[in-house]
Amino acid sequence: MQSFISQVYSKAEEAAQRHKLKVYDVTFRRQSSGMVLRITLDGNVTLDNCADVSKALSDWLDGIDVPAARYNLEVSSLGIDRPLKSEAEFAAFIGKVCKLTVKTKGQDGRKRYKGRIIKAVDGEITLSSEEEGCKFILSIEDIAKANLTGE
Repeated sequence: MQSFISQVYSKAEEAAQRHKLKVYDVTFRRQSSGMVLRITLDGNVTLDNCADVSKALSDWLDGIDVPAARYNLEVSSLGIDRPLKSEAEFAAFIGKVCKLTVKTKGQDGRKRYKGRIIKAVDGEITLSSEEEGCKFILSIEDIAKANLTGE
C-alpha cells in the first residue's frame, strides 16, 4: 500500500508543479462511501487546478493496478482552516489566528487554545489571545492538532 501511495504522490507532484503548487498529503482510506483516494494541494489553489490535477491522475490511475476495484478520487486544497504541523508551517502563518489542542494539559489545566501566532522558534510557538489578554508559549511536540481559523 505504501508503494501505491508513493507512486500517487509522485504523479500528483508532477501534475501540481505545472500549476506551481505542492502536494501536502495523499491518503487512501475506507470511509462510509467506500475507498477514497484523497490528494490535498498546497499553494494558491483554484478549482481549475484541482480539476486539472484530478484529470491527470484519473488518466494515469486508469492504466495501473489500484489496490481497490472501486474508489473515489478527491483533489482539494487545504482550505482556510488548513492544518499546521511543523514549526515552519507555524512560522509561515505568523499573524494569523489558529485553534489548537495539546496532548497534555498545561499548568493552567487547559488542552485547547486559540490565538494569533506571534512567534515560532526553537520548537515552540507563542500565541497571543486578544480575547483573554495574554500569551501562551506551547511546545510544538505537544500539539495534537492545530488549524488556522480563517480570521
